[in-house]
Amino acid sequence: MAVVNLTDDSFLETSRCFSGDTLVSRIDECMTQGADILDIGACSTRPGSNPVCESEEIGRLRWGLDIICKKYPSATLSVDTFRASVAEEVLKNYPVAIINDVSGLSDTDMLSVIAKYKVVYVLTYNNHDCGNGDIVYDAIKWLENKIDFLRQSGIKDIIIDPGFGFNKTVKDNYLLLRHLCELKVLGCPILVGVSHKSMFYKPLNLDAKDVLPASLTAQTIALQGGCNILRVHDVDDALQQVKTWQLLNCKL
Repeated sequence: MAVVNLTDDSFLETSRCFSGDTLVSRIDECMTQGADILDIGACSTRPGSNPVCESEEIGRLRWGLDIICKKYPSATLSVDTFRASVAEEVLKNYPVAIINDVSGLSDTDMLSVIAKYKVVYVLTYNNHDCGNGDIVYDAIKWLENKIDFLRQSGIKDIIIDPGFGFNKTVKDNYLLLRHLCELKVLGCPILVGVSHKSMFYKPLNLDAKDVLPASLTAQTIALQGGCNILRVHDVDDALQQVKTWQLLNCKL
C-alpha cells in the first residue's frame, strides 16, 4: 500500500502531492514500482497537526481522485479518512475499495456508510486509554470489541492496524511490533504502517527522511509477525524487501 498525501503538511515531505505535477509524478512512481494499493489521504493526521475542514478534505480528494482515476482506472484505491461524510462522498463518486480510518471509529456514522457501500474497512487501534498497562493485551481486547461491533453492524471485510505512532509511546510501538503475531488470533488481515515514523527518528535522533533503513528493518519484523499489508512511502525498496522475505520463506 503506497502512501499518497494530497496535503502540504504531512510529516514526510516526499509524500506531499499538492500540485498536479507532483501528484502525477507520485502515482506514476508508485504504480511503475509495483504498488498494489494507493492510499489517498487529504487531511494530515500527524501528531500536532490541525485537521482541515470537511469541505477542504473533500475538495482535495475530488481533485486527486479525478486525476488518479483518469490515469490509472484499474488501480485499487484506499481513502485515508476518519470522517463518515468524507467516506460517503468518495464512495458515492469514485471506485474506492477501502476506507482507512486511523481514528479507530471515532465517527460512528462510519458504520452505516461502510455497510451501505460494502467496502473494506481498516480498523486502527488508536486508544487513548491503555487499560491495564499491557499494550498488547489492551490492543487485542480493544480490537476484538470493535470487530464484534462492526460485524454486528453488517461489516464483514475488516483489516486491523495496530496503529503504530497513534497515542503510543516509543516503548508501546516496539512491544506491539515484537508481539504482532499475537494479533492473528483476531482472524483479520493485518496492515502495518511504520514507514519513516517517530518510533525510529526520535530515539535515533534523526529526521523522518533519514530512517528508511530502520523502517525496512521494522517492516521485515512485521512480515515475520504475520503482517499482510505494508503501508509504505518507498515502494521500490519495500517490494525488494517483500520479495527477499518471500525467498527466505520459500513463498515465491
